Amino acid sequence: MQIPSERAFWILDFYCQQGTPLHFGGRILGDEAACVAKVTHVWPEVLSITVRLFADDGGATWDRLIQIGKASSFHFDQLGDPSFARYAQTSWHSVLSVGFPDGTILFFAESAA
Repeated sequence: MQIPSERAFWILDFYCQQGTPLHFGGRILGDEAACVAKVTHVWPEVLSITVRLFADDGGATWDRLIQIGKASSFHFDQLGDPSFARYAQTSWHSVLSVGFPDGTILFFAESAA
């Protein structure tokens, strides 16, 4: 379901405040990647967030600033919603996806467990 940017920032801030571990990934210039991440800062006034990415072995981390002010769409799908059907085979509870005009898509998925 498409949501306004204000709600997306509220959800991201909730993840930040709760320290929620997320499955984070995206498709940028045709390449796809994913890892565990946490939102560490949310700045709605400048339309940016910081995400801490975790290596698969848990040993290394990287902090990345993501400017989502130029995003063209925000979608939030939750378990039980008809729009969640495409994620039915995952262990996720909800997915926030951010789309950009150049085709880049980022997603933040919260585990059901």
